[in-house]
Amino acid sequence: ALEIRPALPAYLEDLARVEEKRGNFIEAAQLLEQAIVLDPEGTARYRRLQGSSLLAAQHWDEAAKALRASLDADPKPWEVWRDLGAAEMGRRRREEAMQAFNQALDRVKDDKATQMLRREREKARRMSDRA
Repeated sequence: ALEIRPALPAYLEDLARVEEKRGNFIEAAQLLEQAIVLDPEGTARYRRLQGSSLLAAQHWDEAAKALRASLDADPKPWEVWRDLGAAEMGRRRREEAMQAFNQALDRVKDDKATQMLRREREKARRMSDRA
């Protein structure tokens, strides 16, 4: 019998990327949820992609939850911390946003990204909570 199951999560991830390019962010997030069920070892990557899709859809709470799950599995990528900061800004949670941007700054090695993160952190600092 043909073994399809190992390829299915990668196929779902590819479909999610297509849906995201089409602007179907919620559909992309749902496909990634299916990939997580089939491939728990890929949770960090799938949750990161899911969080990015939910962030683009401005579903702040769900994006923050997915991004935190990604960071629970792998806390190293600064880009996930940056996205979490953006989600927390969308949730109007200034302190959480600043903490996430600080975590990103602690991990980033690129000068342009560092400047961008500092600007985002400053926006978060000036933002009032839950306005």
